[in-house]
Amino acid sequence: MLILIPGPDFAVVTRNTLAAGRRHGRWSAIGVTASNAVQGVTAAAGLGALIVRSQPLFEAIRWAGVAYLAYLGVQAWRSAWRGDYPRSTGPGTCSPGGGSAAGWTG
Repeated sequence: MLILIPGPDFAVVTRNTLAAGRRHGRWSAIGVTASNAVQGVTAAAGLGALIVRSQPLFEAIRWAGVAYLAYLGVQAWRSAWRGDYPRSTGPGTCSPGGGSAAGWTG
């Protein structure tokens, strides 16, 4: 049921679609789908239960996630402070990074 409720992944796909066009939106959706598939396969394989049982491994993964989110936050603040925003040449155009960057974002 929680998968049906729009969340951050929906917001990322919507943002990329509105900002860079359908191509980036599709790549973002593919990235979200791929991450959900990896999470589902690992859960089905029982890897989640093993990670939860191993406290040091769980803490390492958790702190890696905290560090990554902090890095993203610092990068966003630095971009806002400097005024470095990606420039769009018009609706439906893609940035030089191509669609794969949107996939990784998803």
